[in-house]
Amino acid sequence: MSTCELLEIEPLELQFAFELKKQISCSMQLTNKSENHVAFKVKTTNPKKYCVRPNTGVVMPHSSCDVTVTMQAQKEAPPDMQCRDKFLLQSVVVNPGVSAKDITPEMFNKDSGNQVDECKLRVAYVPPPQPPSPVREGSEEGSSPRASVSENGTVNQSSDLNVMSKGFPETNEVTSEVKALILKLTEEKQSAIQQNNRLQQELELVRRQGQGQKSAGGVPIMYVIIVSLIGILLGYLLKRPEFLTRSICRRTAAIRVEMSNCELLQIEPLELQFPFELKKQISCSMQLTNKSENHVAFKVKTTNPKKYCVRPNTGVVMPHSSCDVTVTMQAQKEAPPDMQCRDKFLLQSVVVNPGVSAKDITPEMFNKESGNQVDECKLRVAYVPPPQPPSPVREGSEEGSSPRASVSDNGTVNQASDLNVMSKGFLETNEVTSEVKALISKLTEEKQSAIQQNNRLQQELELLRRQGQRSAGGVPIMYVIIVCLIGILLGYLLKRT
Repeated sequence: MSTCELLEIEPLELQFAFELKKQISCSMQLTNKSENHVAFKVKTTNPKKYCVRPNTGVVMPHSSCDVTVTMQAQKEAPPDMQCRDKFLLQSVVVNPGVSAKDITPEMFNKDSGNQVDECKLRVAYVPPPQPPSPVREGSEEGSSPRASVSENGTVNQSSDLNVMSKGFPETNEVTSEVKALILKLTEEKQSAIQQNNRLQQELELVRRQGQGQKSAGGVPIMYVIIVSLIGILLGYLLKRPEFLTRSICRRTAAIRVEMSNCELLQIEPLELQFPFELKKQISCSMQLTNKSENHVAFKVKTTNPKKYCVRPNTGVVMPHSSCDVTVTMQAQKEAPPDMQCRDKFLLQSVVVNPGVSAKDITPEMFNKESGNQVDECKLRVAYVPPPQPPSPVREGSEEGSSPRASVSDNGTVNQASDLNVMSKGFLETNEVTSEVKALISKLTEEKQSAIQQNNRLQQELELLRRQGQRSAGGVPIMYVIIVCLIGILLGYLLKRT
């Protein structure tokens, strides 16, 4: 299979590290080595299974573009682990002023006389990557026996284990206990450092959300009372009450329609909440429930289609059944300044005949100008802090069990049993034993420091959350307007009585 003439594609085979119930992504690079501006479009034989971002675009001369293909989580594997899905990449030369928003399906229509270059891509399943082994031992002749600790908290244990094996040739059982202790301390230290990094990200997210709440705070309740009294006074003094009554009724009805749920489908939840993390693809789901006797077709739209992937974005919900819709937000390189998301989603629904399936759905069904009764519901998007990981497992020694490190609630490690293991077996090797003791002491101190820092971050995070809840008080401006209108209506009714 040769590459396209207009664009060079790498690779020509999309390889997915297949795992059950896990969303998997792979990427390909499109390179334009010509002097022309080239527009491209990616198609697939199974659009419900894959999400392509971007699926259309323009590649400038002597530049490249990365395309990410995401395969949705699969509940079962194919019998022979062979994938028969295909992708088709179409490319065509366009004028220099054309951007991604100007691309239309007619550009890639060969019947219109356009010279369209096409290239087929295969899909293959490959085994997932093997995880690295926990401990790799090795020795260097003449090297000094010391522990090398890297910046991310990992410990190179090869020299440490060689210290013990060279000094204690006849005590293999005790040496294995020391090795297990060093490995356990290293893993606990790494877990504490990783939790530290997550807490710092969550703390930064809460700080930004607090700044956004301060800038978007509600109206104090005292001002709401004053506005309601002014509204009552205006209603009492107005000379055209009939016009006012009709305006209030129309506005109240419009607000009810806007704030109420859809009539055909019940949506849960009405706000899409994403646990925001930088450079990470995040998904959330909503459930559409049809409690009527009709077959209801739906379509999901968004104000930012390049940022989100909705699967399925169209479908039919049977009577007295439900449908789960997954919304995936692409990995974001930077967070918004106030951590407030202004993206919106629109769910349109319409009653269809019982024989209509998802493949029969067309855009004309949701066109109000054609006389169709289309039900619409707007959904908001919100960023929330990521879930806090569970605390590391704390192990204690039991009577009759092998000696292990006991970790207390404040992160301290009782080293008496560990040091006794070494001192009883190595009475005549004080020099080497001191090296091992120094290594265990160093790992314990670094672990305690990380745990204490985690405690401080958790306390600061809890304090910021409480402050945010206190400062988030106030009434939204929409409710203030409603209170004012109701006050005017009450003033008018008081005048009549």
